[in-house]
Amino acid sequence: MVVESVVNCLLAELDDKFAGLDQCFSKLHEIVKRFLESREGGSAVVIGPKSSGKRSIISKVVMDYANDMEVIFIDGLILTSDTDALKIFDTSEFSSGQLQFVIVFNFDQFVTRGRQTLLYTLLNASRSGSIFVLCVSSRQASLRDLIDCTELLEKRVRSRLSNSLISFAQSSISFDDFSQTFATFLHTNMKKYKQNNELIQPFIADDCVKRKLHEIYDETRSYCILKQITATFLCFMDAEHIESLASPQASRIFIEAKNAIISNEDTMKSIILSLTLRQLCLLLCCVRLVRYQRRQNFTFREIILDYRKLINKYLPTLNVKDDLILLKELDTLCSLTVLEERDQCAQLLFKRTSLQVDIDLVLNCVKEFTPVPTALIHWLDDLEK
Repeated sequence: MVVESVVNCLLAELDDKFAGLDQCFSKLHEIVKRFLESREGGSAVVIGPKSSGKRSIISKVVMDYANDMEVIFIDGLILTSDTDALKIFDTSEFSSGQLQFVIVFNFDQFVTRGRQTLLYTLLNASRSGSIFVLCVSSRQASLRDLIDCTELLEKRVRSRLSNSLISFAQSSISFDDFSQTFATFLHTNMKKYKQNNELIQPFIADDCVKRKLHEIYDETRSYCILKQITATFLCFMDAEHIESLASPQASRIFIEAKNAIISNEDTMKSIILSLTLRQLCLLLCCVRLVRYQRRQNFTFREIILDYRKLINKYLPTLNVKDDLILLKELDTLCSLTVLEERDQCAQLLFKRTSLQVDIDLVLNCVKEFTPVPTALIHWLDDLEK
């Protein structure tokens, strides 16, 4: 039997709190309700970076209507072929009167495979049957990214995909916004626990808590990760039978919750060591631009030009003709917070970015990178001359 407490109450309420995503929430509800009322198939595209809350909101909204339609989940990162994905669709409990809502997570994975059989089959069925297809991508949420992705679709597939779009792009988040959202996560609507709400601001104002909150902000700028940390914090509080934010142990528990979700030390080092060799080389090009040209920010195009020059000299096996491949890698570096986008530009090549990690840390990490190609060692020697 679960004993009711303010912590359990906050955990229950936290599930329904989505910071800065009210418009996405409403638009998705509207799409599903229209589908149920009209019983006519259709499609929509959802874009947004990782940890933006896409999957949580989609799952919550769609499952609210699970009694009125069959919900099918397909994930491009899990299913490695169109054939495997089609088996899920083919074995679903479909009948002529049954509405189906198909969610294709990481749909851009299917874009690069074969003849795009899965996407064509689903989108074609949505034109003639009671099937709605929601295509979800974890790319950076901008119109240009959507264009880049849809341009890779075959004409027969692209013509069947609707223009309906839900973007989880969030405007620049200030630290004050971040702190206020944390306060909202800790706020309860239960009158019997209203005294808890009076303790929130003093808790956030605590030097230790504020410092850790700033670290979370600097490292992630993500409401989704902040929500995960809040949930972990409340669970840890419950496990230690502590209910008040005024407890001397609360700040310690918050730090432990933060460290459980985000590594306390060497976070960026772990990220750098997990990069692919191509991503690492692109990062080294950024280091060159900062160190030798004294540049605070630069365009993706400048990074790619430097990359090609150095790759041709040291590691020709890493050369690629398609700029799109390198642009995707740079996008990944931005999502990992190694780089930071300085502005939104219609053309990806001219998007400006800046280095968000210490140069010496990058160079030290490269020396620990295994296996390190001999050519890369020569590259490093040139960097340090």
